[in-house]
Amino acid sequence: MVHKPWGSFTNLSSGDGWHLKIISINPKSRLSLQSHAKRKETWVVIEGDVSSVVGGDQRQHRPGAIIQVPAGVKHRLFSRAGSKLIEISFGEFDENDIIRYEDDYDRATK
Repeated sequence: MVHKPWGSFTNLSSGDGWHLKIISINPKSRLSLQSHAKRKETWVVIEGDVSSVVGGDQRQHRPGAIIQVPAGVKHRLFSRAGSKLIEISFGEFDENDIIRYEDDYDRATK
């Protein structure tokens, strides 16, 4: 498990061109507004409430929702009560392939 200021994630498995992890978001927390050049992501909400921003589109989600994030598109997650998601990345997975545009924890890179 990798702890972050907004919650944590657990890497589960990976293969040629894909990576699978579980993301846990703490109540009243949000991830950076960020993008990835080398991968696209698919999120599946499995528990709690989630708000997403993908490009200019902001939406609310409940368990069972599927959210698509194309490579290079700015995106962010937020949860009021706490949540868990499955993340499947497709492409070249690298935790350093991240550009942070806004961040509540002073980690922005642009």
